[in-house]
Amino acid sequence: MFVEHWNGLSDEDRKKQYNKISQKYKNHIPVVVLPDENIEIDKNKYLVNNDITVGQFMFTIRKRVKLKKEEALFIVTDSGVTPPNSELMSVIYTNNKSSCGFLTLYIKKEAVFG
Repeated sequence: MFVEHWNGLSDEDRKKQYNKISQKYKNHIPVVVLPDENIEIDKNKYLVNNDITVGQFMFTIRKRVKLKKEEALFIVTDSGVTPPNSELMSVIYTNNKSSCGFLTLYIKKEAVFG
């Protein structure tokens, strides 16, 4: 599973990946999405344009996750903050990027009334 693979990489290996990506895609943000254990997602790495919002990124993530109609999906940063949907991904990246250069986001699913 990707989460174990990602967590098993050294910071140096992650920095090498970041350097390779950032040289080729200068106007994109490298994002790693780590799901809760009860969420299946088919893609964990994303290159995101600087000018999209968290809400637009969430739309992309929602298309890749199977949810019941009574479930909601939330993004949480490394610091435990749920960013507002109107915030630009570039702002989230600036405030929350890891030491290796990637923005790591966690997705969580909650039961809601619908």
